Amino acid sequence: MSANWPLKGICFRGSALEKGAWVMGWWGGFGSDMEADPGQMKNIIADHPVITAQMKAAFNQYWTEAIPLMVNEKAEMSPTKPYHEWFREQEAAGGIPKWVAPEL
Repeated sequence: MSANWPLKGICFRGSALEKGAWVMGWWGGFGSDMEADPGQMKNIIADHPVITAQMKAAFNQYWTEAIPLMVNEKAEMSPTKPYHEWFREQEAAGGIPKWVAPEL
């Protein structure tokens, strides 16, 4: 990522952006203050437009820089789903053996 990150301290966790106690869904439609509302029951995006705009800018910059690095983004999808096919083949050949925990 570039040195001109728009909001220092923002990090990405799963599908959310975090800055301190502030959390915003990656789609930008929900935000909460985890200290005041740990259950994330209230959407506070409309109440905090500046922080929301800063976090959206950080997210957009992240994807602007990340997408060119995704070398398989334009790869054609397989007409079959290989893992589904392998599962069917293994099932037809006797199934998946029951897992036995190793002795340690």
